[in-house]
Amino acid sequence: MLKNIDKWLKQDPKEAVEILIDGKKVKIIPQKDIETLLDQLTDQNWDTINFKSSTRLAPGPNNTVVTLMDASLELVVRYKVRSSAHASIGKEITRTLTGAITFDVAYFGNNYHNNTAKSLCISNAASDLGNRFGKSLNPLPLMIGMNPPTTGGNKILETLTGLKEKTSTE
Repeated sequence: MLKNIDKWLKQDPKEAVEILIDGKKVKIIPQKDIETLLDQLTDQNWDTINFKSSTRLAPGPNNTVVTLMDASLELVVRYKVRSSAHASIGKEITRTLTGAITFDVAYFGNNYHNNTAKSLCISNAASDLGNRFGKSLNPLPLMIGMNPPTTGGNKILETLTGLKEKTSTE
């Protein structure tokens, strides 16, 4: 049972591991650890609702076509305030967080696309809870397995490329 949830949520994640993506080191929290942390926070009182997923074809590199999966869900967490710093000690807090992901299905090399999408959406939504869930791990909006859009004139791609270049020179 966590005594000071606010302090716990602000801590850096002990579960973070460093991996290489496109030759760059990034930190992630493995999915099983995200679920364990959710269990610790909520005494196993969390759930997902409204999971939606779809696949679509999109232009890929070198005039190829890739299959992208888009998915979203809502993560509902319920936990009690246990810190004496709160006037409402003992009160149950319910938070509904949204997580979404887009990824190239070929990146994962498995046929469990919905399971992969759901796991990534849970991790994405949980990061809104605080540093403990990876909120401050990577300064750029990095999605594991997501190839940047390759269509011309894409403002999102231009913005991400600009941010990536700016942070790599600082």
